Amino acid sequence: MQLRSAEYRALKVHERLDIAWTAVDQLELERSLRHYTRHVSDLLKSGQPIRTHIPGAWSIALPICDTTTPEALFATLGEVEYEQEDHGAFWLTTHYPNPEPVVTLIPKSLPGQPKALLRLCHRLGELLGRDVGGEDGAFLACISAHFAWAMHTDDDNSYELVGRRVHVPLRTTPHCVMAWGDWDSDGNEVLSHEVHLEKGAIHHVRVDVPHTVINRDPVRSRTHLIIDVRD
Repeated sequence: MQLRSAEYRALKVHERLDIAWTAVDQLELERSLRHYTRHVSDLLKSGQPIRTHIPGAWSIALPICDTTTPEALFATLGEVEYEQEDHGAFWLTTHYPNPEPVVTLIPKSLPGQPKALLRLCHRLGELLGRDVGGEDGAFLACISAHFAWAMHTDDDNSYELVGRRVHVPLRTTPHCVMAWGDWDSDGNEVLSHEVHLEKGAIHHVRVDVPHTVINRDPVRSRTHLIIDVRD
């Protein structure tokens, strides 16, 4: 039996966190992450193909950590097979935890942990009573127009093992949503609850419930800072 949207709200799959987040906080965070977002712009301008399961669309993840090589990054994830490409100032890796390829951009030089991010994680930790962020606990997720993941959970795969996350939208469009649902008896995805995670707010979401992200915008991409909440 499929849950209704009201039942997903009762599960608190999504809530906006009240941490007095201001436009100044948002701007400071965005500035502190430009070292990472600049590499994405350089990759897109280069015209290099990005592996994807949706022709004409793409997704790129950028871990916010002290790691500058694929070997160091994947050593923290256990037994994960991956492919790597050298793009001069950064590495591009591809691995397949699911049928869809996951593409990760790893800068070869880093400015250190952004202080604005560390302050945000501290504020979130005090509010939620949990460790938030930390080593290997934050990344940027950039998706293009027309992109969507298959529905999945993040608490039971081989390397994420996280049930809740915080999303901070840096660039978005009203046509991009996070959605929760289930599979019917034939294995088809059934989406029951959709939320647009608007910029200027801090969003606490459950990822131990089947979910996905869908960008229905015909042109605009979406970039979120995503931070792990440690149960």
